[in-house]
Amino acid sequence: MEQLELHDIQRLIVHSYSDLRDAAYVLLRIDNVERTKRWMEQVLPHVGRAVSDTQHTSCGRLALAFTYRGLVELGLYPSALEQFVPEFRQGMTAPARARALGDLGKNHCADWRWGGPSGEVHILCAIFGRSNIRQDERLLRAQAQGTHWVDTIFARLRDREPFGFRDNLSQPLIAGTRRAQCAPSQAVAAGEFLLGYRNQMGQYPASPLIDSNLDPDDLLALGRSGSLKDFGRNGSYMVLRELEQNIDAFNQLAPETARRMIGRDKDGTPLAVRQGADPTLDFGYFYEDPAGLRCPIGAHIRRAYPRDALADVQRGISPLDARRLADQHRILRRSRMLNDTSRKPGLCFICFNTNIERQFEFVQQSWLMSPKFAGLKDEVDPLLARKSEGQTKFTVDWKLARDENVTLTDYVRTQGGAYFFAPGHKALKFLTRTLRS
Repeated sequence: MEQLELHDIQRLIVHSYSDLRDAAYVLLRIDNVERTKRWMEQVLPHVGRAVSDTQHTSCGRLALAFTYRGLVELGLYPSALEQFVPEFRQGMTAPARARALGDLGKNHCADWRWGGPSGEVHILCAIFGRSNIRQDERLLRAQAQGTHWVDTIFARLRDREPFGFRDNLSQPLIAGTRRAQCAPSQAVAAGEFLLGYRNQMGQYPASPLIDSNLDPDDLLALGRSGSLKDFGRNGSYMVLRELEQNIDAFNQLAPETARRMIGRDKDGTPLAVRQGADPTLDFGYFYEDPAGLRCPIGAHIRRAYPRDALADVQRGISPLDARRLADQHRILRRSRMLNDTSRKPGLCFICFNTNIERQFEFVQQSWLMSPKFAGLKDEVDPLLARKSEGQTKFTVDWKLARDENVTLTDYVRTQGGAYFFAPGHKALKFLTRTLRS
């Protein structure tokens, strides 16, 4: 197993700041590059490192990430920029990416609060704390010289999301961490979430490399070839989406329909397993509930992570094969609930991955938004249903004599979003240097 360089990895990726429940995600646009770099140099000591499971200094409670345009503005070398994955370079609002994510109609980026054409973002600076988060946010904005403030998302870590269901369950664990050693069945290869390590397929994800002579201060680690420096090592692509939830519409559903749409009881217990089971346990669908009698085939959690549900013995895909294939599309979620009276209730969705198209976008397009998922017809994820686009059906019982359908409405709406890259500490320091464009 590969040894993780925890001192170089941003803490948010590995440990999520779960002990600091309040967060402020400050979204900035660069106005003056040199002044921005001086500010970045000042805040680098406060960016947390993933060196401990339980402890961190009071200073290390920030996280930094950049959009592609932000890295361009900072002057990262074109030879490195062109090596980032295409979806990151294009951005979340590119037409192809928007179609993959279902960001059409009422979700169109032209109507977003930030991240769209009128709210371009270059830098995300996240603050985590137990109190005074708004005071900390005001102080950071005042100190962020060379930047223009776009928006701030205040959020809080809660046990239940706005619809009332327990959240942040069934998280993958990064192989090589202490937590993964305690639960090896939930461990996923580090290369699914961090550049510079092998992924589930035994391959190294693509990482931006630069010539050694472009790093005169010798800040970056050598790549695997030994002749180029690896700017991406210990970094990760970060997906951030602000999702507004229509609680009034959701509460009009019958409680039994709501739990079957989610695929869990409100306490988090998966419907596919026997009542009273531990909601955090690892389970499957192939043996427990293959026909979707307890957990409907199109339920949210079954689509978001099918586990072994897509096994097809006749085609030679065993339950173990299906689980391994599903694990090639895992994402590491770091979401929190919106906590701002100026916004409607919702979710600040955050996830990390090393291949946005194969991981986040695949889950969104091929599982959540696919109308033919697992043999269904003309249905999408019930929480993401778009009434205006005619996707309003949810089959409560499938392959039964009673084929009961529920007509859905819009329960979730995108209010902003962007693809970011969260570099390792060495790469962050490298970005503060004077780079040639």
